[in-house]
Amino acid sequence: MSSQQLNLQGIKQLNHQTLLKWPGNKTQLLKQIGLCVSQFGNFENYYEPFLGSGALYFYLKKNKFINQKSFLNDYLNELILFYKIIKNPKTNEKIIKEISEIIYKYNSLEKFLDKKEMYLSTRDRYNELLVKKNRTIEESIEQSALLYFLNKSCFNGVYRKSKQGKFNVPHGRRVGNSQSLNFGNQIHENFRITQTLLRNTKLTSLSYINVLDDVTDKDFVYLDPPYVGNFTDYTSEGFGDKDFNQLVDLINELTNKQTFFLMSNSNTPKTLDIFYDKKLYCYEIGVTRTIDRTNKSNKGSTTELLISNYELNVLGNSIW
Repeated sequence: MSSQQLNLQGIKQLNHQTLLKWPGNKTQLLKQIGLCVSQFGNFENYYEPFLGSGALYFYLKKNKFINQKSFLNDYLNELILFYKIIKNPKTNEKIIKEISEIIYKYNSLEKFLDKKEMYLSTRDRYNELLVKKNRTIEESIEQSALLYFLNKSCFNGVYRKSKQGKFNVPHGRRVGNSQSLNFGNQIHENFRITQTLLRNTKLTSLSYINVLDDVTDKDFVYLDPPYVGNFTDYTSEGFGDKDFNQLVDLINELTNKQTFFLMSNSNTPKTLDIFYDKKLYCYEIGVTRTIDRTNKSNKGSTTELLISNYELNVLGNSIW
């Protein structure tokens, strides 16, 4: 597997405001990961089995690091439905209208307790729609609009579900005196930009393993699974040791197929133990995490890992 030397100087970085705040968002690592992906710009298809907020995909697409057909997947059906609603120009306009009405109603409530009451009733309605079978297109739009609202008004933008499959994150208090959601024209602009960036994609909600059944040595895969030792309860099933061992088997299959992959994960002794393989490359990369969400100046530096089956020249020496 060969690679070419890339120069960090002069690389543009056009960021895209992702619509959803999502645990594990890759905002700080976009430029570095973008360079790593761009080492192999001639691949036929781009695969991202753990999409989440889609921060990396949208960054790569907007910066023209990828122009190929993209296969975007997430196990959360409601998340993929949200993107499908946005991808369709007709339903995109309808969800923008519905979200605007919800936020207007929320902001018109002067008391925080009234806002909290609206949040809880909205969460109940959202959970009703989650379990409903044979939803109409109007109900699918409503569910996706509620997902956006809950993401913006819940505690710290967390997405968590109970064992019964219900979204159970409490209402969040925003920093400062104003508890209103102020997006202005951002909603219209960001939703329409996102709709454009989702062209030439296939959106699925499957097991990440099934998404990669047909990859070849001409494709590229970016893996962003739940981090070892971090929050993994995005779904009612969670993501445990058995899942990580299954992921190791998948990585071996990709390497045997000579399909290039890049994976990000936490830098912990357990992560190194799970994924250690002399045939792979492993790099430490620095990030800054806010320790106290109410104090943005209270930050701490740490490192994460990028693991690949090809050498990442722009990141220095592999630790393996």
